[in-house]
Amino acid sequence: MGSGVFDRRGASIGFGPGGTLLHDVRFDQGSRQIDVAGLAFTRGSTADFLDYLGATITAESNELRIAGGRYVKQLLISSNGAFSGWTKDGAFTVSDSAGIAPDGSSTAARVMFTGASQALYQMSAVTSQPRIASIYVKPVLDSDAGKTLRQDHGGSTVHTLAAGWQRISRSTTNGTASSFSIGTYSSATIRDLLVWHPLLALGTVQQDYVSKGVLASPFDGLFVDGSASFATDLAGDVLSTVRGALLGNSDSLILTMGSWYNPDRGYLAVDFDLDNPAAASDTNGIIQLDDGTSNNRIVAFTSTATQTVSARADINGVTGTPITMPLPLAGEQSVAVGWSSSGLYLTAGSDVQAFSGVPIPVGLTRALIGKSGSDGLKGAVSRVRVYG
Repeated sequence: MGSGVFDRRGASIGFGPGGTLLHDVRFDQGSRQIDVAGLAFTRGSTADFLDYLGATITAESNELRIAGGRYVKQLLISSNGAFSGWTKDGAFTVSDSAGIAPDGSSTAARVMFTGASQALYQMSAVTSQPRIASIYVKPVLDSDAGKTLRQDHGGSTVHTLAAGWQRISRSTTNGTASSFSIGTYSSATIRDLLVWHPLLALGTVQQDYVSKGVLASPFDGLFVDGSASFATDLAGDVLSTVRGALLGNSDSLILTMGSWYNPDRGYLAVDFDLDNPAAASDTNGIIQLDDGTSNNRIVAFTSTATQTVSARADINGVTGTPITMPLPLAGEQSVAVGWSSSGLYLTAGSDVQAFSGVPIPVGLTRALIGKSGSDGLKGAVSRVRVYG
């Protein structure tokens, strides 16, 4: 796209030539697409959001909410492949990393039952919501195809096994069910099998696997282990409902500046939309670059009452004079703040204003996204970019 600062649609939003994209964080493509380097998130309580089906999801404390995404939460206490840590009902052998898994890795566990009425199980948190228990299974011997395995969660199902890998599942609405189990009860006939990727998730259809205990990658978890958000439906098609990271007054999304911060030149752009752009009483925080306190900072914020966006530099606790420019706040917007030895810059849409002669605060170490003082965005951030 060339140089300069661009919005999510590729249109220039100012600052002219010379800008180099240093850091790009996408929140509108699901947790597996987020560049999480240098990111941290905090919120001291649970909070609700809507998933891609319009269902209300409750996020845990310190868990980032991806509005409109497909949310998967692992309800098992431990599911990182260590089946040897599960409870055994009977005398039999469980060996971790003893077989080739469906993804070609050597992460499948081997379970060698020695007789009938045996089970391998794990307890889970009880919830009254519908949920589905699934696990990949495969007989060690192809000749054992046609043998059976019993699965329990809120009742039992006896599955007939194929020669290769298959994913078996059982759904339930039983509010007292707490055990995820496979075994040889009900005269199930399998004795030697490989198992992989158990998942106990909300809903009644199989979901993508999400680990818990040990993260499969830094993109799982959305800063809380055992959950993930996807920007695709179960068929793999991209969802049009994904808005991005939902941020309110209590949410703190922190991007550590680190080596990318240059006090002589830089700019930070945020793409967002507001929950209620017509709320006359709202001040919405967009960006705060600070030294860890409110004494030295650059802030950008909107006013829904006046349909404007403003930026200012506060130095040594003294509130600076803001730059203010109009910004219709309905729909998706892009706002950026820039700084250089000449002063402070603000862009909104394709317009840019410069405030020459404004000294830039020293010692800036972090960027708060969707925040200005105590005012949160009260909306969703889809993308954050740092230029230098």
